[in-house]
Parts: sequence; C-alpha cells; structure tokens
Amino acid sequence: MKAKAALVAVGVMALVLAGCATQVVPGATAERGVVTFSAEGTGVLEKADDAMAMEEAKLAAATIAKANLLGKIKGEILTSKVNVERLMLANEAASSRVQGWLSRATVEYVAAEKAASPMTVTAIATLKLNKHELHQLKKYAE
Repeated sequence: MKAKAALVAVGVMALVLAGCATQVVPGATAERGVVTFSAEGTGVLEKADDAMAMEEAKLAAATIAKANLLGKIKGEILTSKVNVERLMLANEAASSRVQGWLSRATVEYVAAEKAASPMTVTAIATLKLNKHELHQLKKYAE
C-alpha cells in the first residue's frame, strides 16, 4: 500500500514539474517545443474588379498583419497626448508604434468566400519559433 502511495506521489510531482517547465507565452500557442504566434490584418479594396486594387489590398493586409504580429511578439510603444484649456478638453491624440523585422513570418490570405466583406482582403501572418529561438528573442524584446 505504501508503494502505491509513493508511486502516486511521484506521478503527481512529475505532472507538477512538467507543468512548471512549460513556458506560458502571452499571445502564442505552444505545442511540442514550438511556439506559434499569429495575427491578422485587413486591407480594403478600392475597386471590386480591379486586379491592381486587389494586389494593393493584399499588400496592405499583409503589412498590417505583420505589424500586428510584431506587436504581439515584441510589444508596442504607445503614446498619448491630452491638451486641456480652460478646464476643458482641447484635443487628444494617441498612437502606437512597432519597430523591428520579421524575416521568417509567413502570410496566408483568407479565402474570399470566408471574408467579412467582398471589399476586404484578410491576411494572417504566422511565425513559429523553437525554444532556443524564443529564448534568443527574449533578449531583444522588452
């Protein structure tokens, strides 16, 4: 009976230690030692049947998706400015900035029939990192 209790205790400890060893990365999914980040972006078509407009919307969607992806991985710098005159809000402005590079990110486009609107193009940018690459990335990300 003591042997069974000892085996159960060892099994529980092993599960607890395995759970503690798994890194939780905000904004990502982890599976088998690979961490996957993904984000989407949407571009708007100016003309529905224009091939050039479609390519421009795809480029815009991919750029926005990559910026959102980089924001998830590295974080964004947020700035805010509020001006008050005579105890009244005169104006307010906020902006966000992301700076960096994504050399291995892949971009896929959502099928037209699944898009929110026929006048939009949606892109999904994805980056997969192993544990070593994630550790290296943490040196550069804040």
